[in-house]
Amino acid sequence: MPNGLPNPCESKRFINAWRERCLSSSRTSVQAKKPIKRLNYHRFAAMALVRGALALLMSIALTMELIHAAVYKVGDSAGWTTIGNIDYKKWSATKTFQVHDMIRKLNTLFTFFT
Repeated sequence: MPNGLPNPCESKRFINAWRERCLSSSRTSVQAKKPIKRLNYHRFAAMALVRGALALLMSIALTMELIHAAVYKVGDSAGWTTIGNIDYKKWSATKTFQVHDMIRKLNTLFTFFT
C-alpha cells in the first residue's frame, strides 16, 4: 500500500501460513492423528466413591454380626458353682451358640449386662 501500512489481505495470508507452519512443526503426522489423552478425573472420583461405599458396607456388616452376639450366664439362675448338683451339659444343650457369643460368669455386684 502506498501509505506504508501492510495490506490486510497479505497479513491474513501471513498469519494463516504462520499458524499452519507452527502446527505442522509441533505435531508429526502420527501425533496429529492421535487425540490428546487426558485424565478423566470423574472416573477417579467415582472409583474412590465406590471404594468408600464398599468399606462402609463391610464395616456395617461386621458391626451387625457383633450386634447379634449374645451373652450367656453360665448355669442361668444357679450360676457357675461347685455347690449343688448342676448339670452344665444339660444347660448347654438347651442353648444354640453362635460365633461371637460370650459365656460369662457374671459378678452380681458389678453386673453391666442384662
